[in-house]
Amino acid sequence: MKRYCVNCESETEMRERLEDLDADTGVFVRASVCTRCGESYTDAHEFERAEKEFKAKNVLVFEKKIVKLGNSLGLWLPKEISKAARVGENKAVRVYVDNQRRIIVEAAR
Repeated sequence: MKRYCVNCESETEMRERLEDLDADTGVFVRASVCTRCGESYTDAHEFERAEKEFKAKNVLVFEKKIVKLGNSLGLWLPKEISKAARVGENKAVRVYVDNQRRIIVEAAR
């Protein structure tokens, strides 16, 4: 099916694919992928469905804005997340960025 690709700035052929939002929970969303550049697009309804699935599996989901902290960028963690992950002030975390531009933060052991 043809749709507009923001990355290519033109009408291009898109193919449908399931994308894994989180390998540990098995939550997927349906995405349209541009056959030219590979950029993937998912509509808001699909993310709402996935959020309900996360909640049903007791996975916390929050949308937060990145803030400027001095010369760096930061993210304020809600109390529910820090409590569930058992992290707090001066505790170490590992940060990963995958090839889907997802940022994964994991409590260090």
